[in-house]
Amino acid sequence: MRSLRRPASPYDTFVDTLRPFLARRLTELGGLVLFTGAIGLTVALATWSIDDPSLNHATDHLAHNVLGQPGAVVSDLAMQILGLGALAFVLPPALWGIRLMRERDLPNGGMRIALWIIGFCAASAVASALPPTAR
Repeated sequence: MRSLRRPASPYDTFVDTLRPFLARRLTELGGLVLFTGAIGLTVALATWSIDDPSLNHATDHLAHNVLGQPGAVVSDLAMQILGLGALAFVLPPALWGIRLMRERDLPNGGMRIALWIIGFCAASAVASALPPTAR
């Protein structure tokens, strides 16, 4: 009876050795995207202004945010939803991105995400209890 196997090819081992290489590069790329997004949000939050146009503040003025109109909208939403807890929202993903780029490993991902959510919610609650500044 005839077999459906094809003869061994040198490309078979080439693909097998290429697969781990591509997996490592994709992990590094994911870390870079995570780190870049966290830095972008940090820059948007650092240059946030209440006078910038956003979804609930219409004005004829240009956005003063370094990232322009999209940065103004994102930072305004982050400040409205999380307040100063938005700073705690940004730090862990930046550190995870660095770790993925350097070590290519992020153990206990589910636990990290759960504690991250609890952490920035708690930071928002603590920040909301602070007395308002005189402006």
